[in-house]
Amino acid sequence: LVICCSLCLGFIVPLILAILVYKDATKNNIENAVLWAIIAFIFNIVGTLIYFFLIRPEAIKKNQTPPVAQ
Repeated sequence: LVICCSLCLGFIVPLILAILVYKDATKNNIENAVLWAIIAFIFNIVGTLIYFFLIRPEAIKKNQTPPVAQ
């Protein structure tokens, strides 16, 4: 049971976070999607929070196109 719990916390949860960050980064056209997935995998919750609160809003703001003047 201890091995199972440590496997989940040590590998599966970071892997899910990395996949989540990678999918979101590619959807928002972030240049370094793989790098952010690796950061999320290595630094777990901290890396994921940095991505979602610092990097993602900037990318969304950058990808928005201004309305075309008529």
